[in-house]
Amino acid sequence: MFLNEKVRVIIIKLKVKYSLIIMYCKFCGKEIADNSKFCQYCGKSVGKRTINYVGLIKSFYDSHKKATTVVLILFVCVSIGWIWYSNISSVKIVGEWENVDKFLGCTDVDVYYADGTYKSFLDDCDFESLHMGSWEIRDGFLIKHFDELKEIERYEILKLTSEELVLRYVPSKYCPSANEHHYKRRKD
Repeated sequence: MFLNEKVRVIIIKLKVKYSLIIMYCKFCGKEIADNSKFCQYCGKSVGKRTINYVGLIKSFYDSHKKATTVVLILFVCVSIGWIWYSNISSVKIVGEWENVDKFLGCTDVDVYYADGTYKSFLDDCDFESLHMGSWEIRDGFLIKHFDELKEIERYEILKLTSEELVLRYVPSKYCPSANEHHYKRRKD
């Protein structure tokens, strides 16, 4: 069986399966009824029945256009969702953030570095407090790994823009309350 014959068999199977028998006038090229003996547009005898394979394939595509459109729209929505989700990303959080709410009359500062490390300290205080460790963003949560404590803290990212960061602490056995932390980006 030659390649053209295989293509013809496949097309005929598709034609039968999807009822896509479409006839075209061989003189004027317009679509005519399946059982026509004369073209209703030019009036010429269409003679024996011929199948326009290009028209058949076009009709098959047109009959599946709705499904193709739905798949395309779904793909675009998933892509937009992924881009939106990626905006809550590591790149945006890198930098110095100052807690708007004072802690013991001091300014709480968190510094996130691009290499995945961070330091947290109290500024303008009479006593020294410094925590260091690593951080990551996973599934919309900021996760801090404390090097000195071998523990982690999880914060749900409620808002992350170029100037504002709002986190909600996820309660743990060490701190059972879920409080929000409002940060603004520190200016250099």
